[in-house]
Parts: sequence; structure tokens; C-alpha cells
Amino acid sequence: NVISMVLATDMAEHFRVTSQFAQKISPSDLLPSAPCLRADQKTVLMEMAIKAADLGHTTLFQQEHMYWVTGLQEEFFSQGDAEREQKMVVSPLCDREKKRNGPASGENQIGFFDVICDPLFSSFV
Repeated sequence: NVISMVLATDMAEHFRVTSQFAQKISPSDLLPSAPCLRADQKTVLMEMAIKAADLGHTTLFQQEHMYWVTGLQEEFFSQGDAEREQKMVVSPLCDREKKRNGPASGENQIGFFDVICDPLFSSFV
């Protein structure tokens, strides 16, 4: 359903979705000659497609990708600012006062590509 597909873009769901995809979909399931997918396979396939689209900016040229990730970083920092104002613990990657903390940090980008993006796209193609 559409709600599960949108919720699949939440990074907290990343490993659940990619694990289910690996368990439920084999490359032969996607061949034109393959029988129709079951409902659960269709759901996880669509969740992966939405995740791939959501992370599609990571496949762009560096300048274009950095445009998107800088906007995302500002969104994270705004959340951290609101958390700080409410005397809450500032969420990871959301503290603009820490050096090299945001999503656009080179160190965080390398980790994100190595742990999230590369395995996602490799399993999906």
C-alpha cells in the first residue's frame, strides 16, 4: 500500500526494507518470463523503488548532489535548533554547533554512500 511505501523512505526502516527485498525477490523474479509476483513481493519491490528514488540525488554529479544534501542538512539543523529550544537532546546529525556533524560533512557522506547507497543500488539493479 502507498503508506508503507512512503514509510519505507524513513532511514529507520532502511535495513528492514533491504533485508526483506533480499529475502523475497530474486533476480529471476524480475525477468519478463517470470510468473507474476505475489502481493508481498510487489510491496517490497515498490518500497525499494521509492527508496531508490528518494536517494536518487546521490547518483547525480557532485555539484547537483551537494545542492540537495545541503538543503537536507539545513532541514536537519532546523530540527536540531527546535530540539535545543525545547531543552531536548539534539538528534544525531542535527546539531549545527558541532563541527563536521551534518549530512553534508565529507565523513558522513562517505559512510552514507558505503553503508546505505552503494548496497541499496547494487541490490536493486
